[in-house]
Amino acid sequence: MSAGAAQGKPGIFIPYRHAKSVRPVAGGYPAIGALFDASRDAFLQTIDAIDRQRAALKAIPAEALAPAARWNQDWFPRLDAAVAYALVRERRPGLIVEILSPSEGRKRKEEKMEDYASIRVPEVWLCSPEAQSIEVRRLSSSGRLERTAVVVDGTLEPAHFPGVKIAVPEIWPVE
Repeated sequence: MSAGAAQGKPGIFIPYRHAKSVRPVAGGYPAIGALFDASRDAFLQTIDAIDRQRAALKAIPAEALAPAARWNQDWFPRLDAAVAYALVRERRPGLIVEILSPSEGRKRKEEKMEDYASIRVPEVWLCSPEAQSIEVRRLSSSGRLERTAVVVDGTLEPAHFPGVKIAVPEIWPVE
């Protein structure tokens, strides 16, 4: 496989802002080609998932004020965002861990919780590096992600992953 799909050659096109400055290596990259070949079905399923979410993805504006969802920002590549959006909606993970930005307001946080609740995500951890705390939200019988705890010390155990225990103090860097 190669990154030559844009030129009509078989392969996977990898968007990369510096791609024009990369020169092909004689003989290609067999090890990477083997990885691409082994991942072809999963890759195509992911592209199909993005396609099924097309209408919702098109509804996200290109420009918006932070921290609102938008395509034109520099901290999360658009293709990565589309993949994350589609896979969360299609696979409905048992736990989502969000790392909060200092600029993320309460309104945006609640919009995300409503979005996750609408697809029945059972548990969300909101990690605040500033407060060095984790807010645990669990899906209630009313269909809302309700706060069940704010943890700064001790151990967290995700409801859908029996036996997994995470020591909260070990999450934050030692200063």
